[in-house]
Amino acid sequence: MSTKTEKFRDSLNARLTKIQSQIDGVKSELKANYQDKQAALAKKLDAARASVAAKKQQAKTAQAKAQDWIKAKAEAGSDRIQTWRDNHEKSKLDRHANRAEQNAEAAIYYAEAALANAIEASYEAITARVAADLA
Repeated sequence: MSTKTEKFRDSLNARLTKIQSQIDGVKSELKANYQDKQAALAKKLDAARASVAAKKQQAKTAQAKAQDWIKAKAEAGSDRIQTWRDNHEKSKLDRHANRAEQNAEAAIYYAEAALANAIEASYEAITARVAADLA
């Protein structure tokens, strides 16, 4: 495997591991947070909202990159890519690989933004449930 491929794989693995860690953290917090005071929940909800706000621009950028990838992929077409392979047109294959990698990275950013939204929604739900139980 090439060094560039290994570096890309390691980068994606690190990001996906980070996402999994965040999900695991939310799972454990959801179990414990029900007994937290409302102030602590409000603080966590504010942090989640700030995270969502920070991720919005990343998500917009990721969406634009994904649309660029779809357009580039349609323009290239599988037959054309196979021709590049057959003719050993490395520069074109490298450009295609770079776009594919950018698309994968954009998808990860989009997943991170979706996760931030899910975390925010979870804290909103917990806060609403605690308020209802205390009423």
